[in-house]
Amino acid sequence: MTKICFIKILQQTLNIKKKRVNPKKMQRKINKEKNKPVLSTKAQLSMQESREQSKIIRKKASQTR
Repeated sequence: MTKICFIKILQQTLNIKKKRVNPKKMQRKINKEKNKPVLSTKAQLSMQESREQSKIIRKKASQTR
């Protein structure tokens, strides 16, 4: 009798399926990962910082006019 109970328990655990992910949700997740910005070089980061600083300076200058 103990063998039968063990076999039933084993079968029940094997029948448990992993939850399927909705294909649309999976596609959105993949696209989100693809659209993440790529790591930049130090030169690119410094150029981006200088552009943002000049943008801030231009905005302040235009507000004072």
